[in-house]
Amino acid sequence: MSGMWSRHCLRQLGVKLKSALNCLLAGGKPGAGSAEPGGCVSRGVGVEFRVLGEFEAVTDGRQVDLGHARQRCVLAVLLLDADRTVTADRLIDRVWGSHPPLRARNSLHSYLYRLRRALEPTDVGIVRQPGGFLLELNSATVDLHRFRVLVDQARAAEDESRGLELYDQALRLWRDEPFHGLNTAWLDTVRDTLTAERLAVRLDRNDLALRQGRTGDLVRELFALAVQHPFDERLILQLMLALHLSGRRAEALEQYQRLRLRLAQEFGTDPGAPVQALHRKLLAEDPGPVLAVPAPETPGRPAGVPTATTATVPPVPPPRSRMRLPVLLVLLIAAGLLMTASTFAPTTGTVTGFQAARQPRTGFVRIQPAHTAQVGLCLSEGRDRTGPDDREIAVQRQCAGAVPPRTTLQPLGGDIYRIWWHHPTKGDGCLTVIDIKGETGLRMEPWDDCPDFRMYQQFRIQPVDTPVPGGYRFLPLRTSEQCIGVVEPSTDLGAELTQETCDGQGDQEFLIEAE
Repeated sequence: MSGMWSRHCLRQLGVKLKSALNCLLAGGKPGAGSAEPGGCVSRGVGVEFRVLGEFEAVTDGRQVDLGHARQRCVLAVLLLDADRTVTADRLIDRVWGSHPPLRARNSLHSYLYRLRRALEPTDVGIVRQPGGFLLELNSATVDLHRFRVLVDQARAAEDESRGLELYDQALRLWRDEPFHGLNTAWLDTVRDTLTAERLAVRLDRNDLALRQGRTGDLVRELFALAVQHPFDERLILQLMLALHLSGRRAEALEQYQRLRLRLAQEFGTDPGAPVQALHRKLLAEDPGPVLAVPAPETPGRPAGVPTATTATVPPVPPPRSRMRLPVLLVLLIAAGLLMTASTFAPTTGTVTGFQAARQPRTGFVRIQPAHTAQVGLCLSEGRDRTGPDDREIAVQRQCAGAVPPRTTLQPLGGDIYRIWWHHPTKGDGCLTVIDIKGETGLRMEPWDDCPDFRMYQQFRIQPVDTPVPGGYRFLPLRTSEQCIGVVEPSTDLGAELTQETCDGQGDQEFLIEAE
């Protein structure tokens, strides 16, 4: 009798173990909570979020119905702040901008209810928190996260062929412009930032491909990119080198002339030193000896969403058996270093260099002149009372009254950023210094027209530690000797921010903190 009982117990135990194993393999949780003893509680099926193109959620090969565009915008905002609480006010601001409907909160709660219903069969949930709402999900299910992981792996790869393969895998995740089909002021800014991040990665990938002598398909790709970004000097530098390595030296020289004419007509200036150096090498009969250039350190990526990737230049490989890499290829690497580290560095003050890991915050920030930080002054909007049009300019005001506008930093690659103001009634604008001849005393003012080619709307933000540790200098991209500073008397309320000769003083150093 005891033997029969033992065999029965063993059979029952085997059935339960098999049931539990099947449940775990199906993504469920055995036991507690099931209607049947030994049953299985479903944890929901996995879902993949795709934002690098049309915004969609896919599970088991089928798209999840996320509703109309405005409702999808709510999910997009939660997704970009996944696993962090987002307040209702922030959701409304990011979804409707400066023109929310009369019953915006009612509409928001309705959209959230429908999104919860749509995501019920999945393992993703929208949770109500005391301060707002939180989207719970595994970040690996978002293609943007996978893109950044692959890029980090590509930069860390010791084998160059493997690095190139990882770059290609990352870039293949892009199907179209990010969040295609969704349009809000906030998402437009996110889209621009992510597009700039993609371009920076493409240029990093091009550096690696050129170093390996892979110019076949690269020339065609670079021509297409040059049409979209005709003022990007790093891109034109790559195109010139790729053409030369393909035996098309005359076309490479023609690209330089076209860039020179465009810059002269638009800005009244010449190409930067790296492009001019490459042009001289192309013209020279004897390119000279090969230069040895060390590989730079890879800087960390700024925290927050959205962020930009950083251009890095790998070490120079030895000559290959069938093709000796010429000095021009090494010159590209040297030029890349100059463009990302030293070409536009100020000549005074203690600058730690962009190769350091410290980078400014992204997202909504507060910018304080370092010399007045103790009295609570921040960068904000003021008025130019000296001109006929009474236009908005950047001044320092009490931090308590400095919003609106709200301020964000848009990474453009390397240590280059745009400084955006977001105003609930006036819209968005990027801070601009209209500088053609490197003059001093030029004010910063917001413009709503901010295309990629306008270099006087872009700034190098470089870390400095004097006179205040943890600060940053703002260097207009069009000049190597000018910094943004506060005019004298620099401690006054309403003192203007202008372009000045870099002198290493505290009125040219700024602290950047989360808002």
